Amino acid sequence: MGFFDPSMEGFLWIFAISFTVILLDIFFNTEVLSALALLTVSVYLAALCDVSLKWQVLIVLISWLISSLLFFGIVRKLMIPLIQKLIPRGRDETIHEAVDAMAEFRLIDDKPFVSWNGDLWPLKNDDTTEFNDHEKVRIEAVENGIFTIEKGGNK
Repeated sequence: MGFFDPSMEGFLWIFAISFTVILLDIFFNTEVLSALALLTVSVYLAALCDVSLKWQVLIVLISWLISSLLFFGIVRKLMIPLIQKLIPRGRDETIHEAVDAMAEFRLIDDKPFVSWNGDLWPLKNDDTTEFNDHEKVRIEAVENGIFTIEKGGNK
């Protein structure tokens, strides 16, 4: 029994570890870990075959190419967008989607706010006298959670 004695049980362990690395890679959104995990599975798969070294290299290359195409075709195109829709992103990332969206100007206790996505946000605008309470406005910019607005839809 040597240091690298390929067996089907060992292949299943390598596959399970690589699958875990790929899942982690999906959430951390890098491609290096996935490529290395796929290469590891391909190398171990080739080691299971009792053929000469040149055939093992060919098996590694072909299985790595096929598994990479499947992974990047299916996982990157289908699963990652699905995961991003199902798992909410952080507040900081979400509010930057507000730029160019329509919102509502609110004047509460003589303090100006903008109501967007069900929440009240502070305004950066120096002069808010041109806006009326409940008026539709367009969000022009977002910086550190502070919104800049303009009259509804005017660019």
